[in-house]
Amino acid sequence: AGELSCDIPLIISNHADLKPVADAFGVRFEVFKVTKATKREVEDAEIRLMEELEIDLVVLARYMQIISDEFCATYPCRVINIHH
Repeated sequence: AGELSCDIPLIISNHADLKPVADAFGVRFEVFKVTKATKREVEDAEIRLMEELEIDLVVLARYMQIISDEFCATYPCRVINIHH
């Protein structure tokens, strides 16, 4: 266990519950509503946003979805999935 020496430029969530926490730290917070029918489309939009911001590392927290092969190919060996 330890800390990562990094900047956090973005938090993406499927609900706005923790936006106040992101705001308190000055971190951009974007909500993407995901349904079974829109999952692929939403994931593509998330990837586009992360590419625009040149995101190097993706940390998934409370993300109870299976990420697509395309997502994995976009961020190979750069995804950490944490459960708490």
